[in-house]
Amino acid sequence: MRKIKLRTLLLGVNLFAIVATSAAIISSTYTKYNKSIADFSKQTIVRVGQQIVERICCLEREFEQLPKMGGVFYLKESGIGIENTALSTFFLDAVQYFPDLFTYYLGTPDGGYLIAINMTFFGSSKELIETPPGTSYLILFRNGSMPKDAQMQAFYDADFELIGMKEVRGQTYDPRERPWYFDSIHANRLYWSEIHPFHFPRVENGISVSMPFYDKEGNLSAVVGAALSVDLFSKFLTEQTIGKSGQAFIVDGKGKALLPRDAPHSDLAKAAFDFYKRHNEPQFSFKFSHETYLAFFHTFPPTFQPEWKLAIIAPRSDFFSELMAAQRDAILISVAILAAASLFVTWLSIRISRPIVSISEEIDQMTHLNLEGGEMIATKISEIDQIESSVSSLKSSLRSFGRYVPKEIANQLMLKGNDIELGGEKKTITIFFTDIANFTSIAETFPIDTVTHLLAEHFDALSKIILAQGGAIDKFIGDSIMSIWGAPNEVPDHAARACTAALLCQKALSELNEKQKQTGLPEFATRMGINSGVAIVGNFGTPERMNYSVIGDAVNTASRLQVLNKNYETKIIIGEETKRDIGPQFLVRPLGLVEVRGKKNKIRVFELVAKFQGESSILPKPGQEELCKLFAEAYEVHEQGNLAEAKRLFTSIAARFPEDVPTQVYLKKN
Repeated sequence: MRKIKLRTLLLGVNLFAIVATSAAIISSTYTKYNKSIADFSKQTIVRVGQQIVERICCLEREFEQLPKMGGVFYLKESGIGIENTALSTFFLDAVQYFPDLFTYYLGTPDGGYLIAINMTFFGSSKELIETPPGTSYLILFRNGSMPKDAQMQAFYDADFELIGMKEVRGQTYDPRERPWYFDSIHANRLYWSEIHPFHFPRVENGISVSMPFYDKEGNLSAVVGAALSVDLFSKFLTEQTIGKSGQAFIVDGKGKALLPRDAPHSDLAKAAFDFYKRHNEPQFSFKFSHETYLAFFHTFPPTFQPEWKLAIIAPRSDFFSELMAAQRDAILISVAILAAASLFVTWLSIRISRPIVSISEEIDQMTHLNLEGGEMIATKISEIDQIESSVSSLKSSLRSFGRYVPKEIANQLMLKGNDIELGGEKKTITIFFTDIANFTSIAETFPIDTVTHLLAEHFDALSKIILAQGGAIDKFIGDSIMSIWGAPNEVPDHAARACTAALLCQKALSELNEKQKQTGLPEFATRMGINSGVAIVGNFGTPERMNYSVIGDAVNTASRLQVLNKNYETKIIIGEETKRDIGPQFLVRPLGLVEVRGKKNKIRVFELVAKFQGESSILPKPGQEELCKLFAEAYEVHEQGNLAEAKRLFTSIAARFPEDVPTQVYLKKN
């Protein structure tokens, strides 16, 4: 059955009525305001959008007259050249009358052309062509009678007075290669081009409207067109006032913002276009970057770019900010009332439930044997005060229990929550035994209080290191410690951790011995044995009284290895399984095949000397690596049966390291 926290229950009951009432008021207010805002906003954006569309269409129709009039004029006044005064004057009048007209041009099938240019687009006219001072307009032309690389240039001032004229060679311009020429012929009608690069500098990109004209026999006579800089449309779009921050875009058939140039928020235009394509609605609202926008899309006439769309996009808040502010204020007031009531109810619930929750958390910590800390709970409720007193007594009892049972084992029993039973399982573990040499003599020499204090200090130093390395202390046996890695908790690198703990323990014992030596107290020479293997771990004893421990041959061998240190006057001896598990990260040396009480076959043992990585105190000391290497070589020769050579090698080692007892042991064997 699913449980409910007391605090949650109190909060839920008290807040339900407040929340339900407030939610109804807020929901009703929000819905009504939203509907009004949505309706008025859509009407407004459509009205603004239609006004902009009408202005663009007027601009479009105005410029479409230029190719039509120019073509009719050319058919009537045929001939390209400055001598055709009527035609050239008409073209110049057009670029003067339409200040946004960049060039007005005419091209013929034989490569001839007439181009009227408004030089004000270029600033310094020398960027286009070398012109006389005072040049405001320029006519470039070539007719069929002129060489292909020739071009005539006529320069006019602001009053259309001819101020210069010259013929230049080396020109490569051919109207038949320009998009306005061949695209309009292909369309065979009035044609608006895509945005394309111009032939001239300064004005990089533009759009052209052009139209082909034919003689009475149906032969192409000329193509007449007008070029407009995209800056005209960009400027027009950016100058439109659409709310406070609305924008107008021209987008292509894929939703890419073409105009204005370098249009900001092009991602906004693309998002609106995608919504438009999915729903096929000309006016709509949509969300983008956590804000609601209004959008209106309009398709241009077929003579313009049929794939282009005019997009009007504006934040909804631009049109009805005051109405939305009123809506926001009403909602905020309702939310503030709800929040104030909720805070009061929450405070009251916490005041009531906090003592019970604290006791519950303290009991939960007790199940993990976290028995330290915990503040006294001040409460005026007598039942809660009684529970707090009982919990404190229980914590005290569990602390005492933890001193007799290893914390890991006690923790598992607490978490299990069931009665424990006799039984065990096989696990691969590492067992670590320690023993103080000649402890009996020390105990008989010094007062009991002194010995007890020294032994407690000894156990405390070693126990902290063992626990820090992930080991579990199984038991204290007189002056010995038995600890295990790999049970009850899994420890993947149990052998390496046990060896590291042993080296750190020897380092800690050296510091303790130095301290005891300075105060005239006895020093403890502690021997250690480590062995890895399969053992039976579990609960042993009787149903009334049992003990969690490990048994098996691997355990017995670890105990015997600790004793073997006496033969070699070493500090730490490990078994072959442990040696294999720890790999090359430790410095060890072989001690040989030895007989161990309780085993039929000899076992191979090793001395644990140091660790190659870790704390500096357990790194190899000067000479230790050399000694281990030389000893291993001599030992290998001895094992191969070449006793004479082995004796020579061990004699050499003894000369280099005269205090090394294992070397002396092998010299005696040879």
